Amino acid sequence: YSSALSEERYGTDFKYTEMLEGGKGWSGFAVANIIAAFTGLVGMSMVVPGLKQLASRVMPAPGEGPSEADRKGGSWVTNLTALTEEAPGDAPTVVKGFCSDKRDPGYWSTSRMLLEAGLCLVMNEAEMEVRLD
Repeated sequence: YSSALSEERYGTDFKYTEMLEGGKGWSGFAVANIIAAFTGLVGMSMVVPGLKQLASRVMPAPGEGPSEADRKGGSWVTNLTALTEEAPGDAPTVVKGFCSDKRDPGYWSTSRMLLEAGLCLVMNEAEMEVRLD
């Protein structure tokens, strides 16, 4: 929806999908259902009074994050695939990318990605199209 709201800045056929790999077969099916149930339960715990009180006993308090060991032991992997928008009948170019980190995505990697993005903006300013809309 944000692409449409920004006057199709990313093209008329922009699509975005996010997935979590849980495995194949019955174990993957079970993992997917456990994640779905847990996600629903967390969402409900924010609004249902009894669940909200129970969740406040077992969930971290605001401002209380994971331990240093958890932050250092986390990891994430992202595979990216993009297709260029071409004239009808012309085959799109497929662009693939891979991004990962061997540390926690919520703390270590976020600050690192913000720093990298800032450096890219500063170091490539002359080559960038400036849009202030």
